[in-house]
Amino acid sequence: MHAADALILTEYNRWANERIYRRVVHLDPADLDAGYGQTERTIYGCLVHLADAQWYWRVLCETGQSPGKELKPEDFASIDELRSLTREEDERLIRYAKTLTDARLNQLHTYSLPRAKPRSQVLWKLLVHVVNHGTQHRAEIGLRLGDLGRSPGSLDFVVYAARQRS
Repeated sequence: MHAADALILTEYNRWANERIYRRVVHLDPADLDAGYGQTERTIYGCLVHLADAQWYWRVLCETGQSPGKELKPEDFASIDELRSLTREEDERLIRYAKTLTDARLNQLHTYSLPRAKPRSQVLWKLLVHVVNHGTQHRAEIGLRLGDLGRSPGSLDFVVYAARQRS
């Protein structure tokens, strides 16, 4: 992977997160906190997990060490506070991507998870994991938003890429 590609992926991730939040902030609290699908997870809980996973894996990519804690729904007083953290984390991920070189992205990166032996993976694969994991959860939230009449519209990468050209 090239550094320019990593930057594009992280910028796409920010765009897709914002499309979700533009719809979510207008939900009634009952809809935000209602479980959906095959899971007990709520839209709000899924958004917290999305922010947590992005933060966690970015720190692992940057430092090789786990942040040592997990973000939880009760860590945020409101959806606006969670959105603010997500925006900050999106910017941190983009700033991190801007520091990466082609050589660094293609090097083996060793990282440590709690209570596990250190693991190694090519760094660009970990960065793709961050974005792809977000894609999964944004799709789940987007489906639920559609059920509530508040679809975020297409979250497809090609839609993002086409908008960047115009």
